[in-house]
Amino acid sequence: MAFVNSIFNSSMAVGISRLDQTVSASIRKLATGIRLQQAGDDPAGFALLKNVQKDLSGTAQATVNAVSTKAMLQTADVGIETVRTRLLEMRTLALRASGDQTLSDSQRATLNSSFAQMRQDITNIASGLKFGDKYLLDGSMTGASVMIAPPGGTIFVSIPNLAANVIADGTGALVAANATLSSTTNAAAALSAIDTSLDYINSVQVSVGVQERAISSIMNSLSADEISLSYSKSLLGDTDMAQEITSLTKAKLMSDVSVAMLTQAKKLNKSVLSYVNQK
Repeated sequence: MAFVNSIFNSSMAVGISRLDQTVSASIRKLATGIRLQQAGDDPAGFALLKNVQKDLSGTAQATVNAVSTKAMLQTADVGIETVRTRLLEMRTLALRASGDQTLSDSQRATLNSSFAQMRQDITNIASGLKFGDKYLLDGSMTGASVMIAPPGGTIFVSIPNLAANVIADGTGALVAANATLSSTTNAAAALSAIDTSLDYINSVQVSVGVQERAISSIMNSLSADEISLSYSKSLLGDTDMAQEITSLTKAKLMSDVSVAMLTQAKKLNKSVLSYVNQK
């Protein structure tokens, strides 16, 4: 009989220990809100959670990269628009110089001086506009690659050189020798060169706009991926409070009942032994 009681007591003690571990685990999950804190909680689920966390981290960084790239393109767009404004101002001067036959030499010289300064302004903008430490309009961003972490991958950004002497797609439309207002003939030639340059600027600005839209599309995709991954992370790793409270209550009740049964069994065992010893 003592042997049987010993086995019963040992089995009850093991069961109570396991229930106490379950209670402790439930309390920890409820306190932290995290269901999978270590691989032993659920090996397969833990591995899957870590993969989701890795993808979520990569997606978050990809979003930062995309936002930065879009901001860079928007900065370039502002610079291109400034160049366009200068070209339109130069066109106004060229129209007057080519069509106004009443201009005196000094007036034409003043127009030509303003024209040359505006042309220099364009080159200054092209050589000076920066985003961070990157020059945007000096040709160094022609075919530049920008890394957007997976799932975005690598994209290519292309912004050509907009210095005045190469602005018209390499045709030299604003080269000083061919773009002055020193005479009616030269002013007419300058007007034609400016029109060529404006057409080119239009194409450049459209290209930058297309690139901005492509980045926006990537950002939308990354945002959707981030929401999906965050939801998956929550499902895998977060504690289901209602379920865990139920589990805790059940385990605590079973533990209390088991302790009470073990205590009662020990008392009964003592009573039986005392009775046997009296006989």
